Amino acid sequence: MNLLLQIVSIAGTFFIFELCKKVYGRWNVVWLSPILTCSVILISLLAIFHIPYQTYNGGAKVLTNLLGPATVAFAVPMHKHFQLLKKHGVEIIMSIAIGSVAAIGSSFLFAKWMKLSTSLINIV
Repeated sequence: MNLLLQIVSIAGTFFIFELCKKVYGRWNVVWLSPILTCSVILISLLAIFHIPYQTYNGGAKVLTNLLGPATVAFAVPMHKHFQLLKKHGVEIIMSIAIGSVAAIGSSFLFAKWMKLSTSLINIV
């Protein structure tokens, strides 16, 4: 059963991601980005079919484990283009700062809106 779960989880994830890439290629709109749409579709399917995330991740753990080396692989092009990154350093840092504040703020507001426990909402 574990092997079948892995095959279905990995194949399903790849199929959905490739489908999302095709849609994004056809209509090049930011909100159709494959990273976003693939996640939304996978989460929706898990919710619709009442599949616990632990069950899905039990099969797709291979993909999760591959994210580590893929992240480290970004170091090579970053080193190669270090001068370009340095040239745009202020913009990069400001984008990260604004994105972080927006993410924290929207998470806080969403938690308040969903009436989550104050122990989960408190920032400090």
